[in-house]
Amino acid sequence: MSVVEPIEHLQELRALVSQLEREHKKFASDIDGLEAKVQADEADLVKELFIRLQDSLTDHMLVEEFEVYPELMRKNLFDAAISSIMQQHHDVTSSLGKMELSLRLGNFIEFQAALEELAAVLREHQPAEEEKVFPLATG
Repeated sequence: MSVVEPIEHLQELRALVSQLEREHKKFASDIDGLEAKVQADEADLVKELFIRLQDSLTDHMLVEEFEVYPELMRKNLFDAAISSIMQQHHDVTSSLGKMELSLRLGNFIEFQAALEELAAVLREHQPAEEEKVFPLATG
C-alpha cells in the first residue's frame, strides 16, 4: 500500500462526511416542510414528501453504516458510545415505518405523532454523529 492511498482515502472520507453533514441539515428542512403540509392537510403532497424523505434517509443511513462506521471499526475506535449512536438508526427506521403505515391507513394523527418522534430522534442523533462519529472517522 502506497502513502498516497491513505491520503486519498482520507480525502474521500472527509468529502463524504461533508456531504453527510449537508444531508443532515436538509433532513431538518425536509421535516419542517412535511410538518407544514400535514398542518395544511395536503395529503397527496404529504405522501410525496414522505416518500422522498424516507428514500433519502434510508440511503443516508446505509452510506454511514457501510462507509463511516466500518472506518471506526478499522481504526479500533468503535466503542459502546459509537454503537449507541449507530443503533439510533433503528429508531429512525422504526419512525419511518410508523409513518408509512399511518399514511397507508390514512391516519394523519398517527403520522404526525411518528413525524414528531422522527424529528426528536434526529435532533439527538445528528449532533452525536457530527460531534463524535465523524471527527473520529476523519481524524
